[in-house]
Formats: sequence, C-alpha cells, structure tokens
Amino acid sequence: NRTLAAGVKLRSVITDDGDGKALFHSASTAALQRRFVATARAALLKCGCDGIEFDYEGPDSNDQADAFTDFLVALKAAVGPEHVVSADISDDSDFPYVNPKRPGFHSIDFLNVMTYYWDEKGSIDRYAKSAAQLEQWGYPMAKINLGVPYYCSQESAWGEVEGGCPNVAEDLN
Repeated sequence: NRTLAAGVKLRSVITDDGDGKALFHSASTAALQRRFVATARAALLKCGCDGIEFDYEGPDSNDQADAFTDFLVALKAAVGPEHVVSADISDDSDFPYVNPKRPGFHSIDFLNVMTYYWDEKGSIDRYAKSAAQLEQWGYPMAKINLGVPYYCSQESAWGEVEGGCPNVAEDLN
C-alpha cells in the first residue's frame, strides 16, 4: 500500500526457478497456464498489483517461444489494459524468446532485454549489436528496454567495476 501511495507501479515478478518453473517446464504446463490466466486478474486486484513481469530464462525452441508468446497474449487479454504484462528476454539466442510475429504480440506492454554489458572504455557497441538483432527479429523498438548494469558493491558483480565510475558513490545504486 505504501508503494502505491507513493505513486510507484507495483508488478508481481514470476521467475522460472522455484514455484514458477512449473508454468514453463512441467508435464502440466498448459493446464497451469490456463489456470494462471483465469485467476490472474482477481489476484492482481486483490494484491493491488499493477501488472505481472516474467523473468523466464528462455524457451529451448521456436515452438516453446511461440507457446510463451501465446501465454503472454492470453494473459494480457485476461487482465485487461489497465494491468501491465511484460517479460525479461535475452538477445543471446538463435530465436526470439517472445515471438513478435505471433498474433496478438502487439498487446504485450514491453520487454526487458537482459543486456547488462560492461565495457571499461564506455563503448556501447554491444548494445547497438543487440538492438540490431532485436530489429532483425521484428521487435518494435518502442516496446524494448535494454538492461543497463547498476553499481552496488554489496548486491552485484558490477560492484567490481564501480571504482571506474568516480561520480557514483559506492553505497548508492
């Protein structure tokens, strides 16, 4: 409630490790996804969440990517336009984790691309390469967020390089 009162959006994050794994990797995946879609709106309203984000570390095939995309599209239709549906994806695969050519793809609010690149000289070449790959796959760039590493000595591997950023205090993120 304090989060919402401060004007901050609150999203539930579902990962493919722990309890979320069955949504993507089990014999009953399809049934669990149908139940998830059927109950998601009521759960979001009860918990005061503004949306759902999936941190799914990737389908193993184009067919699984299509099924994941179809799941996200069905979920977005079920929760309605006032709730956000997004996913974390990678550009380091042979195919897109979420298929931008699937029917209804446009309804998914946005995708976070896990591009936490670091270059000690400040080059953004890997980000440019990532953007080119995403465009080649057919993603509309207006729906894409490229991940930028944060600097925190206690919480991240990026803490090893934070000293290279003299304008960022070590204890701030």
